[in-house]
Amino acid sequence: MAPEVSVMEGATYQTAWMYDQGLQITRESPICKLYASEALCRIADNAVQIHGGIGYMGEHPVERFYRDARISRICEGMSDIQRLVIAEDLLKQANQEIHYVIVSLNHCHNDRVDRSVPARQGISEHK
Repeated sequence: MAPEVSVMEGATYQTAWMYDQGLQITRESPICKLYASEALCRIADNAVQIHGGIGYMGEHPVERFYRDARISRICEGMSDIQRLVIAEDLLKQANQEIHYVIVSLNHCHNDRVDRSVPARQGISEHK
């Protein structure tokens, strides 16, 4: 449980720092929210497991934490929506990188073409 809490804190602080610096956090913010909500559920589930039957009873605080953790995945940004936002940002970045590679390849190809040799003539002209 402690490693997951540490990762959540680190991701949150890094995203907040990036925001304070004026950097784009269009991918970091949903990643942070997604990881935190999923980790919260894993932590609460482990706490119920550790406490056994007592942790599942309505009067125990662990049961309330588990219930609150589960509802946070449903209500606060929904994990599936966060995944879609992350995927959209990744696809935008991939599209930009593919465009850059194509432009670079075209530029390299145009530089290598020997312009001193005339273009090939049609087959009918080579009798």
